[in-house]
Amino acid sequence: MIGKKKYIDVLDYIDLDDNNCVYYLFLGRRADGKTYSMIKAMLDTFIKEGIPSAYVRRSQEMIIAKNISFLLQPFTDYIEKKTKGKYNSYTYRNNCFRFAYKNDDNKVVTTSDPVIYTSALSTVMTQKGADKGKIRFLCFDEYVEPNGKYLTNEYTLFTNVISNFIRDRTDGYTKCILLGNPLSKSCIYFREFGLSAGDVDKYKPNDIVDIKNKDGSITKFVYLPPVEEKKSKINKYIIDNNSENNSIVTGIWDVGNYRHLTAEQNSYSELIASAGIEYREKYYCIEIRNDMKTDNMYLFYRPSSQEFFKKQDLRYSDNPLNGYVVLTGKTDFEKVLRDLTRLQRVFYSDNFTGNIIETLWRRDVLL
Repeated sequence: MIGKKKYIDVLDYIDLDDNNCVYYLFLGRRADGKTYSMIKAMLDTFIKEGIPSAYVRRSQEMIIAKNISFLLQPFTDYIEKKTKGKYNSYTYRNNCFRFAYKNDDNKVVTTSDPVIYTSALSTVMTQKGADKGKIRFLCFDEYVEPNGKYLTNEYTLFTNVISNFIRDRTDGYTKCILLGNPLSKSCIYFREFGLSAGDVDKYKPNDIVDIKNKDGSITKFVYLPPVEEKKSKINKYIIDNNSENNSIVTGIWDVGNYRHLTAEQNSYSELIASAGIEYREKYYCIEIRNDMKTDNMYLFYRPSSQEFFKKQDLRYSDNPLNGYVVLTGKTDFEKVLRDLTRLQRVFYSDNFTGNIIETLWRRDVLL
């Protein structure tokens, strides 16, 4: 039981037999045992079932040998005990941990099959997606970036990592675990999984939230308690995922992933011009921005308000009462809009906005 442990065990919050729940987003204090318990679960799974897992970080620097080899150091005695002396150490080569048996001269005599694969979002596009068979856990550690410096198009990179490891996404066997510290409430993954900043703000340690997706599946958001309070009462909530982009939970990775701006890119851009969009009673903003480092213009789309829409000189609306402006390409704004779209210099605040804009412009033959 969790009360007998001196650390928080994330496995106590994961139902391995619930194939309707694949994604778990954890928040918890540093050094509370999140990563330790997840690695232990990966080792136990391999020892009992022979099934490997995957460990993911944002930067390639974090998975090179000198930085990641420590990950299994606390478990050398545990490995020897659980394998009954067959293995007494481990190796890390080619982005893969294996159990190893070392003789008295500290030479590796034998190694196991892969136990834990590693991957980084920053280099996923250069990695081969060879079929690795079944994966029990895919753990993305430190998914909350405290300074908001997410990678360009990071969400798409994350889904590509999943695609590389998980070929069959229909049986719910693999559990995707995101571990993070509560350092920022503007984390891009909250919105993508159906949590708004307001949602995150109202939850406290010991709260568990079931996010009901439109396909009937559940995503769990778990705000872990401090170790000293792990026996206290758990509060459970159920909310609907109001995001219309469900590609991450339904396994449709090739649809609905759109380029996002990083916080760094946003900091050195300047606004050139903007326009308003109304589509099905929802409002969006088109911004023409200039990258001050490269002196290249690009488009940025984000949700907006009715008040913003009404103040714009150029408005596009599917509501006749607000006036219907067809983008003909005759004005300077529309010419730039068409040119940048054709050059694919386009970014979106989130995938749902990207999906709406793509649908809208396809209908109006902007491309």
